[in-house]
Amino acid sequence: MKREIQRKLIQIDETYRKNRLQIEEKLDELSDEQKRFHFYLESIFERMNVTSAHYEENQIDKRKIYNLIEHAEEESLQLTKNIKNKLEDRLDENQMLYSRKMRYYEEEERLLKKKGGYDNG
Repeated sequence: MKREIQRKLIQIDETYRKNRLQIEEKLDELSDEQKRFHFYLESIFERMNVTSAHYEENQIDKRKIYNLIEHAEEESLQLTKNIKNKLEDRLDENQMLYSRKMRYYEEEERLLKKKGGYDNG
């Protein structure tokens, strides 16, 4: 019984760490993707400025383009925020589940020790 509890504790710890690592990696990827999108939008605006300078006879309404880019940026920030919140919720759930399971098996281990059956393996 002792080995079984120890095995469960190790398994719970490994699962918790693996899940936490996966979620944290997704959060990092999300942040990187948001930064890439921001720089992409900036480059579009810069290219629009350069292009419009060469074609003065067909003036581009920079305000409309700027508003579109700004709208895209706001939408991406909102989307990123929603996904980040969901991932953080998953991190919290993972922590809560880990804590609950650890307490359960630690209590089981304590009860076995109290009954004297813990040393029998």
